[in-house]
Amino acid sequence: MLFLAAVKHTREALLVSLVRRLMVVFLQVYPGDIYAFGLVAWTGNDVLNRRLRLQAESKGFRLDDTRAQKVMQV
Repeated sequence: MLFLAAVKHTREALLVSLVRRLMVVFLQVYPGDIYAFGLVAWTGNDVLNRRLRLQAESKGFRLDDTRAQKVMQV
């Protein structure tokens, strides 16, 4: 009986720990001149972001959440 209570307590502690880890909120503030890049990076889904980055790369740019930068090839 004591063993089952310990297992139940451990399971509840693990669940509480997991919920605390999942309740993280990211706040990212961008100035107006780079707001569009941040908006696409944080609100677009993974597939959209990956396709946009690949398209930018094919045109010689590197895209991130702050800018699209021309890549200089050496």
